[in-house]
Amino acid sequence: CVFLKGFLSPALLGRIKGLIKNQEYYTRIDRDREGKVFAREVTLKGSDPLANLMFLLLNQKDLFDLIENVTVLEKPMQYFRSRVYEFHPNPDHYDSWHDDDEKGQTIGLSINLSPDPMEGGEFEIRSTSTQEVYKKVSGSCFGDAHIFRIGPEYEHRVLPVRGTNPRRSCAGWFCTQPDYRVEIKKMLMDPKPSHDGDVSKS
Repeated sequence: CVFLKGFLSPALLGRIKGLIKNQEYYTRIDRDREGKVFAREVTLKGSDPLANLMFLLLNQKDLFDLIENVTVLEKPMQYFRSRVYEFHPNPDHYDSWHDDDEKGQTIGLSINLSPDPMEGGEFEIRSTSTQEVYKKVSGSCFGDAHIFRIGPEYEHRVLPVRGTNPRRSCAGWFCTQPDYRVEIKKMLMDPKPSHDGDVSKS
């Protein structure tokens, strides 16, 4: 797990802050391979300007090259599947241990899009076999990010949010398939983009 302080520039954060208003979210429920619910949140519709902005920003060849160099991956990155979501400080929003090991997903990314300070909502990653926690990410500020490995040997989760402010993030996976240029073309041609937060079974 690698912490990326100031991942987004101040100018970009100003633009993002201006987009955070009157947004339309829907409830997203994630289930594991056995059908058991492991996470519940609210996710921004993929047609929203902020979701579109993050999708386009993160599907860049230069960024893929950087991630490959940092993580020493054997297969090249081709696509970033993204969503913008919120965890609110209530028991209906939670994220249990899971691995996200599917669909060519190799590296996870989470970007803090919360302009207001939040309590809780820390990210943890652990060994699947020993359940030893490798890393706990806390103290993240607006525009900070972290990347982490995806695979059956790793599990991760987000701890409950406390206080009054939600945890807003752009999260997703660097994938070895499909080609991002094809997906962006689809997005530009389709008024309802395919990167809506579809429920994944991880």
